[in-house]
Amino acid sequence: ALKTLLQNAAKVMFLLVPIFALILSFVYLHEPYAHHVVFSLHLHAFAFAFVSLDLALELSEVAAWILTPTRMVIYGGLFLYLVAALKRAYGGGWLRSLGLTFVIAFLYMTAITFVFGTAVGLLQNAGSYVPSIFG
Repeated sequence: ALKTLLQNAAKVMFLLVPIFALILSFVYLHEPYAHHVVFSLHLHAFAFAFVSLDLALELSEVAAWILTPTRMVIYGGLFLYLVAALKRAYGGGWLRSLGLTFVIAFLYMTAITFVFGTAVGLLQNAGSYVPSIFG
């Protein structure tokens, strides 16, 4: 399942960009959807760079005592970046942006779980849904 997921992660992540924009449109009603799509593309590009750094560390077989705190910095930094980006792009105070980041992150993690779970299930069982003409 993990191999299938990794092989198709880029395709699935492409689907998540408009989903993230849709989540933003429910939270920030006053902005047009196109604004949310541009923000989502920007955020996903930044997140891709952070996740690539994590993957590079994983592949370099860094010791666990280094990898774990480094991951905390990477993903904590990504979260803080989202707070600052939301404040910059949509306005509001720091506390409001922080609170909305928690809401958006929860909704997005729920969407990621559903999308990746569905994608893996469909990809693993794709052969069973294709009719065979040979038997």
